[in-house]
Amino acid sequence: MTRSISTATTRAALAVALAAFVAPAPVASAAPVRPARPGFAIAAVGFQSSYQFRLRPGEKVRGRLRLISRSRRAQHVVLRAVDVTTAANGGLEYGSKPPRLEGRWIAIRRRVTVPAGRAVEIPFRVHPEAGTRPGDHFGGIVAINARDLRAAARRPSKQGFSLRYLPRLAIAVGVTTPGRATYQLGVETLGIDVSPSSTDVTVLLRNAGNKLLKQTTGELVVSERGRELLRQSVDIGAFVPGTTIRYRLPLQGTPAKARYQVRGRLLPSGAPAVSVGGTVSSATRPPGSCAASPAARPRAPDRRRCSSPRSPARCCSARSS
Repeated sequence: MTRSISTATTRAALAVALAAFVAPAPVASAAPVRPARPGFAIAAVGFQSSYQFRLRPGEKVRGRLRLISRSRRAQHVVLRAVDVTTAANGGLEYGSKPPRLEGRWIAIRRRVTVPAGRAVEIPFRVHPEAGTRPGDHFGGIVAINARDLRAAARRPSKQGFSLRYLPRLAIAVGVTTPGRATYQLGVETLGIDVSPSSTDVTVLLRNAGNKLLKQTTGELVVSERGRELLRQSVDIGAFVPGTTIRYRLPLQGTPAKARYQVRGRLLPSGAPAVSVGGTVSSATRPPGSCAASPAARPRAPDRRRCSSPRSPARCCSARSS
């Protein structure tokens, strides 16, 4: 999976600003490559910034996506429906793989040509599945310049590597299905990620309700043997229902064996306040090791080791995944 270097985020209930994604791929050059503009823009026809539909499960609706040329040449555009999750610090994050969740509800033409200096409107359909639960659901549409996509897919030379940037324009497709609305933030586990040069205490958060949490604020404190090591204000953007965030609390200094106490209070918009309290232990471990303990029960920590040094976060979240 190619990860985005920058993503579009939002703090509005069902709105997302149009923004360019930048995704890296290796190329045969050691020189930095600046992101190129895609040569076009996108807009949600009939909506201010993103699509917002109210539908019953099984009901269908049609929408239109406008593509506007920003070039003197015809632009060949690839369109894709994608899943939407929550970015590391809140906000909407658009997938780069074929959709498996709400992105599958969106059907849209895959290739479009936009004449130079013109605009075209592309119809698409949204069809939430029968049996869909009440609440807010999110998919998205991304648009990629076909030329940029071909360039990013070229095999790199064996002589060296650098980053190739793939601009993607993205727009959210929000669907609200009727039923009881619940706003709830859950604190699942405390964990710790250790590298040769740093230690991060982590708090695994979940949007346990069925409504988008627009913003979560608060404060978290990390201490060791009664000595305060870190006091950090929390400001998390939009939090998609059913998704998780591993919120990081970076500690200064060289990693060492220690037992850390974490406490604090989180204030999600529209939802009850949540208290955080617990203890997590760290030993001097090889890179990729981690430990985890329940955030809501201050008992002996559940120590875990990762089989791969490249996946400490997945190891630490094993308890709740």
